[in-house]
This record gives sequence, C-alpha cells and structure tokens, in this order.
Amino acid sequence: MIARDILDKLSCEFRIFLSLTTGINCRAMTAREFANVFEITSVFDPRFFMNFFRRCDEIRFSGAEISAEDIFRLLDDMHSFLVTFEKAAPEKEEPQEKKAA
Repeated sequence: MIARDILDKLSCEFRIFLSLTTGINCRAMTAREFANVFEITSVFDPRFFMNFFRRCDEIRFSGAEISAEDIFRLLDDMHSFLVTFEKAAPEKEEPQEKKAA
C-alpha cells in the first residue's frame, strides 16, 4: 500500500510541477496528451513525458504489486529530467551588493 501511495503522489506532484512551470493544466492529461502538448511547447523530448506517465499509469493500474525497483526507476527518470530542466533554465544573475560611497 505504501508503494501505491508513493507512486500516486509522484504522478500527481509531477503533474502539478509541470502545470506550474508551463502554464498548461497537466493535472488530468493522458500520456499521449503530454506528447502532443510538449511536442510544440517544450525544449524537452516529448517522448519523455509520454513514456514516463505511460509507465507510471501501467504500474499504478496493472493490479500487480508495485516494487521498489519500479518506483526507483521512475524517480531516476524524474531526477534526470530535473537535471536537464535546471541546465536549460536561464541563469539568474546574482544581485550586486551596493558599494558604500
């Protein structure tokens, strides 16, 4: 039961994150809809989103027991995405300290 809760939370929170960062409501999208939307609007490979959420849904709704290995694979994929996302984000300039005159 704990593994299912983790997987549900992972899917839900990643969808919320994508909604907030893209301005597109991703909360109820299917795996295929992710591919279609991000094919146009993303610098990321739209197949990543489609494959990630398809695998997530297959694991969640297969009726089989969810293994820690399945969750770790999804977390690893999410980590890879976030590293790429961070590298693709424009760098913020550090505010310069005001020098005393």
